[in-house]
Amino acid sequence: QYGIASLRLKLDFFFTELGIPHEHIGRIIHTSPAIMGLSLTDTLRPKVASIMELCALHPYEVGMMVTVSPPTLFLGQKSKIEPALKYLASALSLDEPRDLGELVLKAPRLLRQGLATSLMRKIDLIADALPSTNDEDSTRVAAELLRQNPALFDTSNAVLSERIERCLSAEKDVAQY
Repeated sequence: QYGIASLRLKLDFFFTELGIPHEHIGRIIHTSPAIMGLSLTDTLRPKVASIMELCALHPYEVGMMVTVSPPTLFLGQKSKIEPALKYLASALSLDEPRDLGELVLKAPRLLRQGLATSLMRKIDLIADALPSTNDEDSTRVAAELLRQNPALFDTSNAVLSERIERCLSAEKDVAQY
């Protein structure tokens, strides 16, 4: 249902600009065929440029993200990607864009998480489980834990809550656990 010229341009974009190997492009198209229907100029390039800018990533690094998590390209740039990246940079005290980029490269699926329902909630879940004298200290430690373990952002809230509960019931230090 897509024109040959349009398909060629998108394939060239994935292969040449994002450095995605042909076999991975095939997997991306197989798992998310609607990607080929996205506009190159209005959707794909602006999203990639936004991620590159906010995370100080090379186009090939964004290509690796897309290879791991093709649905990232369906996310709204202004409504989902940019707010999530800006929130993470602020909440996790990531002063350098490259630090944010490293975090996203370690857990590329985290951009697909809801801002209020997942990303913010995970910081709160961990902060609430930490023994601390004040909320600010707990939030700071929770942010540090998530910087060190960004894959926790990919964990569902229910699974993370269960793990925290097991840790607390075993009287283990949540930060260490």
